Amino acid sequence: MINVFVLDDQAMVLEGIKLLLSKEQDVCFIGSATNKASALEEMRKLKIDILLLDINLGEESGAEVCEEFKVIFPKVKIIALSMHNEPSIIKLMVRKGADGYVLKNAGQGILVHAIKTVFNGEHYISESGSNLTTEMYSGQEQRTVGHEFSKREKAILNLLAENLNREQISSRLTISSKAVDFHLNNMLSKYKLETTEELIGLMKENNQ
Repeated sequence: MINVFVLDDQAMVLEGIKLLLSKEQDVCFIGSATNKASALEEMRKLKIDILLLDINLGEESGAEVCEEFKVIFPKVKIIALSMHNEPSIIKLMVRKGADGYVLKNAGQGILVHAIKTVFNGEHYISESGSNLTTEMYSGQEQRTVGHEFSKREKAILNLLAENLNREQISSRLTISSKAVDFHLNNMLSKYKLETTEELIGLMKENNQ
């Protein structure tokens, strides 16, 4: 039996995953939490094989939670759950220790397949990111010199440079404010910077 714990701040997502896994004979939904503190408390009590981790946890960074939990629970395999399929975000989660990456809008069978694949010691990246699996987990990911921003990252930084706030950027790009925050936190972590002003400066330097 594969014991699965879910950390996601959306109750509907938790209920959906619980219902999905209840149909599986060899996978058990063993518990859930909506924030890191609750997850830590519950996971210390349970025997968990797989953690399904939402990468957007409100004010908490899913990437940082992944890295922290890999240290605290080294035997637990972590599968990141996300609405984002951008390679830069997938690579960030892999660097933070994720054993798999599944899009939330993937088919029901995809999640179960990912759980079983990761439980058996392999890695899994679903859908459009699947071609990244071998190169990232084999340690053969191509390293580029300098800094490369995705189109989405550039769009967010350009709007920040125009003094738009997160809510205005969210509206302009038709994405959630959580997505804006996630991209910003991703870039700050990736480039080891502390402020958005530094990010804007780096983008301008890169465009010269």
